[in-house]
Amino acid sequence: MQFSKNWLRDFIDIDLSTEDICYQLTMAGIEVDSYENTKSKITGNDSIIKLDITPNRGDCFSVLGVARELAAINNVKLKLPKIQAIKSTFEDSISVNVCAEGPIYCGRTVRNFNMDSVSLPLIAERLRLSDQKLIDPVVDITNYILLEFGQPLHAFDRDKLTGDISVRLAKKKEYLTLLDDQELVLDENCLVISDDKSAVAFAGIMGGKDTSVTASTSSIFLESAYFKPSIIRGKARRFGFQTDASLRFERGIDYEIQEIALNRATSLLTETVGGEVSSIISASRPKELPKHKRINVDIERTNKILGTTISNSSAKKYFNSLGLSPENTKSGDISVLSPSWRYDINIEADLVEELARMEGYDSLPKESLSPVYKKQIQSNESHLRNSLVSQGFNEIVSYAFISKEDHNLFGQKQKTLDVANPLSQNMSVMRTNLASGLVNTFLYNLNHG
Repeated sequence: MQFSKNWLRDFIDIDLSTEDICYQLTMAGIEVDSYENTKSKITGNDSIIKLDITPNRGDCFSVLGVARELAAINNVKLKLPKIQAIKSTFEDSISVNVCAEGPIYCGRTVRNFNMDSVSLPLIAERLRLSDQKLIDPVVDITNYILLEFGQPLHAFDRDKLTGDISVRLAKKKEYLTLLDDQELVLDENCLVISDDKSAVAFAGIMGGKDTSVTASTSSIFLESAYFKPSIIRGKARRFGFQTDASLRFERGIDYEIQEIALNRATSLLTETVGGEVSSIISASRPKELPKHKRINVDIERTNKILGTTISNSSAKKYFNSLGLSPENTKSGDISVLSPSWRYDINIEADLVEELARMEGYDSLPKESLSPVYKKQIQSNESHLRNSLVSQGFNEIVSYAFISKEDHNLFGQKQKTLDVANPLSQNMSVMRTNLASGLVNTFLYNLNHG
């Protein structure tokens, strides 16, 4: 993920250099890929920060999520951008039905707006610095909210929808043409958004062509939803692509932010293009939502594991800053409640890791291990490896999967095998050479100093 450093100021009041921010995030386990200082007419002296986020931290695929981490590390208050009050002027006749796999769905209609308007300068500049192409005010704002809150949104041309909206599983061999003109044949394991006529979107992944917003659109239905990660995971890759929306939905998004994101988008949209706004139409199945987990942690045992001297009061302070609502138990443990945006906190070991992150991995005590000598016969391969290392060479072990682009560049036209369900688009084929791994490792190390 890539974003503007100054965007963080919408959420936290801290005066840190880009280097300090990157260092703090790295020491808290949020890997910084690189950063680049830039000067903008809109955002002033700024920096572009690129993060390489692990799959378990889907909450950090947004400026809000990164700001939440920095707020916890620096013990400052997290704030949300001010959202102007939304005054609805009409009621839409559309209704919504949801299923277990898509338990939250809300939306509203905005009509009679000016599609010829351009995106607000600040929005346009922040999107540019985030490597997002400007398309039109509607799409730009949905992309902006995706980056800001981590909540994917989608806009349908309201006049192209027939009847009501349903979140349902696809029918066997159901056809859908996506926004990018891909024609998919879906099955019962795929989740779709449909009207009374047919499927209009591949839920959590991409909208359909037939209901897309165009230059002539004058009325939209703006969607904000929560879909279970299990129903989205792997579906885009199965068809050979991935989207910013699927990347977030398959890792798990905050299931309590849908209406907040919808109101934020509506506020920005009416400020940009004007128009009339309907009230929110929503449906949900609360029993199908993830449950907040109550987890206990023994601080004395935690200190033995980490070699630290964290007090109960300090631990509670850390947990509170992370939104974990800590409480003391009769046994002396601390009990916390997992928040709606964290899917990676399930057991006590996860809480031990959170305390290590808040202390800072660089501040954990270091102790050298006593050497253990073993006499063994070295193989020729091992002898050659050790000889090269002793002469200053470095050995690397890279993945056996590479991107199609790397294969075309380094593969010397050798045949390869496609991976049926790749971990990412950068690991879609089996390598036929070692050069690509060496070059990519060199570039990675170069970018990290």
